Amino acid sequence: MIDQLLKDKGVGANTKVNDSHIPILQQIAEETIQFLKDFIKSDPKGYLSYKEIPKEEIPADFKLPSSEENKDDATSIRSEKPRLKYFEFSPLPIKGAQNVKEVDSFNRAVDEFYSNLNAVVEKPKDEKKRIAYRKYENIKVLVLSKK
Repeated sequence: MIDQLLKDKGVGANTKVNDSHIPILQQIAEETIQFLKDFIKSDPKGYLSYKEIPKEEIPADFKLPSSEENKDDATSIRSEKPRLKYFEFSPLPIKGAQNVKEVDSFNRAVDEFYSNLNAVVEKPKDEKKRIAYRKYENIKVLVLSKK
């Protein structure tokens, strides 16, 4: 958030700060404090930067965890609705991101971000379980066929 406010005031990441920047930095500090006070009192909108994942790139058997957004198709990720890979969440509009999704509350944006992240992390675990089970079944068939 502070990075965004600095950019808005024309202070870049590589800007060398001098005495002329003190009023700008004080203003940013005051805006940040006011924002935090307002944030505590209300539930502001949330913003997510994302990239659409073409359904052809998603394995047919990959499943998302159930959530408010995908509760109707939690078992079928390859639906007509495009799937999103989130990169960042913020209570402020994300500037510079190619695709930004506005969500009705910041809390929901955080939930969506981490649900999406967990789905991406769970895929390799599920694949390992599937491979181990397949090996178990093959061994079982071999043992039973030798009897």
